[in-house]
Amino acid sequence: MEKVDWNRKPFKLFDYLLDTYQLRNDRELARELGTQSGYISRIRNGHMPISANLILAIHDTFGLEIHEIKALAQTTDGQS
Repeated sequence: MEKVDWNRKPFKLFDYLLDTYQLRNDRELARELGTQSGYISRIRNGHMPISANLILAIHDTFGLEIHEIKALAQTTDGQS
């Protein structure tokens, strides 16, 4: 598997989740989180911010701490 340069990914959170939990794509990630893949896509492409509900769903589903999720969700300029 190709190594991901996390510093160049504005929404590295999703890539991290896909890689760590061996999910094939955003559709599988969305299914695990109980949301629609279009929602994940809009966030990934910078059209929507990551909501508090999604942060909680990631925490509940994968057991990541909130501060870890927020750190992974930061864009390269420090904005979320």
